[in-house]
Amino acid sequence: MTIMKACWLSVSALALSLSLGSLAVAGTPVATISGGYDEDSYDTPELIINDTTNYAFSNVQMVLTPYQPGTDDYTTAAQTVALSDVSANTSNEVIWGSGGAFFSNDFDDHWGNNIPTSTIDSAGYSCVQPYPYCTFAGNFSVTFTATWNNPAYGPNGVEISSVFSPTSNATGGFVGWEGLDPDGLAETVFDDHSGAITGTLAYINIGPPASAAPEPASWALMLSGIGLLGMILRRRPASAPSPLTAG
Repeated sequence: MTIMKACWLSVSALALSLSLGSLAVAGTPVATISGGYDEDSYDTPELIINDTTNYAFSNVQMVLTPYQPGTDDYTTAAQTVALSDVSANTSNEVIWGSGGAFFSNDFDDHWGNNIPTSTIDSAGYSCVQPYPYCTFAGNFSVTFTATWNNPAYGPNGVEISSVFSPTSNATGGFVGWEGLDPDGLAETVFDDHSGAITGTLAYINIGPPASAAPEPASWALMLSGIGLLGMILRRRPASAPSPLTAG
């Protein structure tokens, strides 16, 4: 076997190994997230993290990212919220609190009352609640990340994650668990005070968030292999001309 062929096989095997390793781990669901509005705190969003495994979640956090700026002058920067660890075989309630921006109690009422209650938005809704807070507060997406402390993945466990929003979630349709309609309008029929809990909004999967870049270590390993192959090709002596092509 020539050196060049051996190197190609080595690099190919490395790429296949990295690929199969990712497929064997990433994307496997280990838990679920459900949600509700006005379920445990008045006029306030809530998420429920359901760990049905025998291993706890640590380093738990979520990033709230607005995707509907609306008409209000509020921050459009993502907000990171650190959460408590989730014990094995338990469900943790994450109730919006005093964190400011998108994690404030009674989130939808924090942006004032700057449009007429008779306004009908593109989703076909208008403000029907009898309170002076008719406004485009704007929905936000949630990126959940944590460490699943399953020893099968080593002493440090493995990263798990989930990305979802009222519009894009496991139900396949819009869910107004933030108290807002599809256009981010407050005080509509989605400002529901029934306290009902949704079904599964999202699955928590093994691996980083779907939008995350490949791990630097994986890229470095692959690039080093390709670089080694390039060095060998540069040093390889030129082949003698073929008798059929020699002048």
